Amino acid sequence: MVDDVVTAGHVLGNPGTWDSFVGRVEIQIILTSEDESVCPFLYFDPVTKADYEGKVSQLIDDWENYKGNPQIYSEEDFLIAGCRAATTGCKISRLANC
Repeated sequence: MVDDVVTAGHVLGNPGTWDSFVGRVEIQIILTSEDESVCPFLYFDPVTKADYEGKVSQLIDDWENYKGNPQIYSEEDFLIAGCRAATTGCKISRLANC
């Protein structure tokens, strides 16, 4: 919903399916004024951003190690750990076409 407030402890969702062996969770900020989705880490203060980048990177490494496949994610393509780009490049109103 527009202008929802999230506090510690709120359940935001459950992992979806990327393919048959990788779960998927997306956290995004939707700028309704711009009609697009942006990487949430762009809005974190520098200390929090660094902390969460480290946590996301560790989660990626742990999952790849667990699965025995270091190529599941293309970390070198990430702008920030967990974000491939600053925006999705897709207009939210037309997500079905993206």
